[in-house]
Amino acid sequence: MMTGQLCTFLCDYASVMVGAGASGLRIQKNIERMAHHYGCRPLIELTPSTVKIQLSTADNAQRAFRSEVVVHSGISFSKIRKLSSLSWDIADNLTDAQSALLRFGQICSEKPLDGRIVRALASFANASFCELFGGDIISMLLVFAATYIGFFVKQSLMRGKVNAYMTFLISSFTAAIIASAAYVFSLGNTPDVALGTSVLFLVPGVPYLNSVCDMLTGHHQLGMGRMVEATMLTACLSLGFCGAIVIMKIA
Repeated sequence: MMTGQLCTFLCDYASVMVGAGASGLRIQKNIERMAHHYGCRPLIELTPSTVKIQLSTADNAQRAFRSEVVVHSGISFSKIRKLSSLSWDIADNLTDAQSALLRFGQICSEKPLDGRIVRALASFANASFCELFGGDIISMLLVFAATYIGFFVKQSLMRGKVNAYMTFLISSFTAAIIASAAYVFSLGNTPDVALGTSVLFLVPGVPYLNSVCDMLTGHHQLGMGRMVEATMLTACLSLGFCGAIVIMKIA
């Protein structure tokens, strides 16, 4: 693979990894692993919106530079795992350049898990959190319903390409309104737990974790960008939650 072609591939690869929610350290290791296999040295700059890679041969006889805009496809551990596996196969000489490009395209074009399955799993998980925090069976059922409907609203808004901040605000507001039925109709003995856990499915835990990891491993631009993004999403989640409390007049 020529230096220019390799640089283009690595830049595309890195942009997909960032968009799928991989940490900066994992992306760096994967890029270096593949570049070293072809006798090149990479310089990598990662931000939440762009990826820049400069590639040079060991003797500096050839150099290439590429930049790519990151397309955020949503967090996908499956995609990250498969792309990491691809980097190892390239480094271990288990696949040639042409096969690697074909496999990369297949991974990028794979459809995500069915939205209905994700929605159901998230609802069961949130109901489990409710039980973990001391909620009774009525509260668990309300949290399940609130999460299912709130997640459906989130998915619908995302498909409609609505702004992410508005999506989180509206989704948290919807889930909290449904969970507030525990207060309004005096359902169960733990309405506070039902209301408090109804919006946990929206907490951007992975971006928070990745942002700290990125800053600790030297990817400060990526880490700070992710921290700001996660903080703003949390603020929107809180606004939607507070709006529901005010409208339902919950003391």
